[in-house]
Amino acid sequence: MKNVFQPLNQQTAELILRNVDLIEDEDIPTAFLNALSHVHAYNAILAQWENNDF
Repeated sequence: MKNVFQPLNQQTAELILRNVDLIEDEDIPTAFLNALSHVHAYNAILAQWENNDF
């Protein structure tokens, strides 16, 4: 998870955030918000795992 999926998830989040200005609608699409939430939630989980806090 830490070495394979999370780096890809982080790249996805960065891509969304770098290009959010290209969205023509006033609202950010739900799929983008879900992806960002997922990435940041797993950042917290991975930090807990680093501390052996399962």
